[in-house]
Amino acid sequence: MLTLQPNNLDKDESNRRPQKPWHHQLDLKFNQDFFLNVGGKRNTLQFGVDIKNFLNLLNSDWGIYKTVNNTSLLSYKSGAYQFQKNGGKKLTDTYSNLNSFNSTYSIQFSVRYIFN
Repeated sequence: MLTLQPNNLDKDESNRRPQKPWHHQLDLKFNQDFFLNVGGKRNTLQFGVDIKNFLNLLNSDWGIYKTVNNTSLLSYKSGAYQFQKNGGKKLTDTYSNLNSFNSTYSIQFSVRYIFN
């Protein structure tokens, strides 16, 4: 007789759940301050550039989000198990690239004036 303890169930369940692959994203920010004397006070003019997903800027295959193609490998139809399909095609890959704004790089320029 097999007895399952709650801890074993939790451990078993986590092994069957699909996991997303690691996502690597590197964001950079550069600022340059210029000090100005205006009206006897020291003010600051700051120029900046923000680069989101810098790795994707270097190589279009880096910094891409992935999504699970299908969480169920098999389906039961007409008394038999069949492999699931994704968009009418057989599943050959576990993950596919997620085409969204998050998977692309972006560059933002900024100017800021700081009064003292």
